[in-house]
Amino acid sequence: PEAWAAKAITHTREAMPAQAGAHWMTALDDVTREKHRQVGRKLMALTLQYLTAEESAGTHLLDEAKAVGREYGEISRASGIALSDALQAALFFRDKLLEASLDLPETTQPRRSDQSKLLRRINTLLNTVQIAIAEVYEGGLPNSKRR
Repeated sequence: PEAWAAKAITHTREAMPAQAGAHWMTALDDVTREKHRQVGRKLMALTLQYLTAEESAGTHLLDEAKAVGREYGEISRASGIALSDALQAALFFRDKLLEASLDLPETTQPRRSDQSKLLRRINTLLNTVQIAIAEVYEGGLPNSKRR
């Protein structure tokens, strides 16, 4: 997990300049961007905890992931950022985390079964975050408009 985290941070930092013109990036002011960074650090720490936790002990960490997703959603919504932009940002970071798990150095490359487990757990955690973001935005809709 530590090798994965280092790779994920590197992947993300290297890819950020290419996103400078992306609508989700330009929609964020400096204050909101910093709030997102703080929540992102929290999510990274949570992801590491989740990846190293026993599968049966991960339920409370998924609850924390939902809280992180809500926090992302609340920050974005309060800043007037569209749901599609909030989700595009989440998808960008999701892609970087998944790419990192596929691009580990040969010396730290997990066995195929461990890599599959790593991918499943990352997906489970990040799915929880993304659904929570959407739920925050749905919270402002009348019940008749919810699906």
